[in-house]
Amino acid sequence: MQNWDAPDFDSGFSNLELGGYLEFENACKTSSGLPESEIEYWFRLSNRVNRIGTGKVEYACWNGKRFLHTHASTAIKSSAGFVDCLRVKSAAGGVLIMSEPTNQSTILRVIANGKTVKPSYSPAIISNQGNRIWISLSSPVKGWVSDGVFSSKGNLRLCNL
Repeated sequence: MQNWDAPDFDSGFSNLELGGYLEFENACKTSSGLPESEIEYWFRLSNRVNRIGTGKVEYACWNGKRFLHTHASTAIKSSAGFVDCLRVKSAAGGVLIMSEPTNQSTILRVIANGKTVKPSYSPAIISNQGNRIWISLSSPVKGWVSDGVFSSKGNLRLCNL
């Protein structure tokens, strides 16, 4: 038997997310037809959680043949603590801070690689718009920065990485 370390993330920060997880767990128990001890639970954690401290976690229950139910919620990297600093590391050499989370909004500032930005909140507010992941910023100006498309390595890193 493999000995797994506890995962380094927390989730379920709002009543809506916690309630959704409880509904998911109840649906797994009642629809599987298996004793509770035989239901397998899985999770998939976004790479962004380790890279910027915030991302998504997707949970699923499995009956041995297929996934029965899924649930997604916000996750944070437990060991990162309060994240108030992200460092720009982009293949393009920098990022644009935009007035809204779209490429068509006003450019507020250009931030070069190696410079830092501050998320508006911890966990960071993330918006999925136009096939891009956007992070809300409070500094150096209030706005939005793209962390790249869903499949990219992202444009931001925790400052302490």
